[in-house]
Amino acid sequence: MPDALVDDDRRTWTTVVVADEVYARLPVRTRWLEEGDDLATVLKSCVPRLREDDTVVVSEKVAVLLTGRSVPLSNVRVGATARLLARFVQPRSGSRGLSVPAKMQFVLDEVGWLRLVVAACVSAVTRPVGLRGLFYRVAGPVARDLDGGRPPYEDRLFPPLPPAKAAAMCAALERSLGAGVAVIDMNDFGGTIRARSPRALPTSQLLQALSDNPLGQRLRSTPFAVVRAGVPYAGPSSTSPAADQRERVTEDLDLGGMHDSQNQDEDSRDTERRNGHLRDRRTLTLAQAKTQGVDRHDARERRGTRGQRGATDESGEWADRHSAMAPGQEPGVGGGRQAHRR
Repeated sequence: MPDALVDDDRRTWTTVVVADEVYARLPVRTRWLEEGDDLATVLKSCVPRLREDDTVVVSEKVAVLLTGRSVPLSNVRVGATARLLARFVQPRSGSRGLSVPAKMQFVLDEVGWLRLVVAACVSAVTRPVGLRGLFYRVAGPVARDLDGGRPPYEDRLFPPLPPAKAAAMCAALERSLGAGVAVIDMNDFGGTIRARSPRALPTSQLLQALSDNPLGQRLRSTPFAVVRAGVPYAGPSSTSPAADQRERVTEDLDLGGMHDSQNQDEDSRDTERRNGHLRDRRTLTLAQAKTQGVDRHDARERRGTRGQRGATDESGEWADRHSAMAPGQEPGVGGGRQAHRR
């Protein structure tokens, strides 16, 4: 379970430890993005101040949308072959895949019907013996990575970015942001790194740091994230692993360290003043408690003295009344009554 950290700007970073290295990830929430938005402008307005060794990851779907590469479903003319092939697709749970006829038609237009028919035949032969996924291997990356056709983008398709165009996009965004950039296609089952700029983290490290899909799915509105490499993780210490990891990331990565040294000094002075004020309050409270304890003790003693005095007075009064009674009378309310004679 990833540990959670909150920086000085109240942003929540999650951390994972991979191969004794701590990686902090900050999913970046945005407004609902549309095709007319500029990707570089949106990134600059949403991501926090970046370090040179940070890597900004961009969801491929949003990159396709904001660069005008998405395809409206109304532009796809579905034919009989696509409808037939879509009937035999068995998508995994939570996905529709190429069971959507419009998506199958788009793949047919891109790779050709012969390749798809061969892929379907290979799948039909290998699936009964437990070999799954060969259809997409034969059909190619367009068939495997085509997205869209379901909420919230049920009206358009998102073909995968060609590797060369994705790499050029990452390089341009790196120059604009001053940090590494990677275009990713991740989901809850895994994913791929489409392309990365020269200053971005290596592909293998990014895949491991993002293996739990911190960007989430669909309506999370977190199409971007910042990945920050941490410090070597020395293993468990005297504290719990989560506390040890939190201390290391907070101190060494300086999450949310957007303040300069002057602001940090002011924060330290404020903390000292606040701690001094709390100590004064505790001292005053203890003194008051002691004083109140003495007062309560004196009050209890005074009440006890009054009680003893009252009891003595009542005993003396009872003795006087009893001695004043005539012989043969018993004490009673309002005087005595005659004793019963045999």
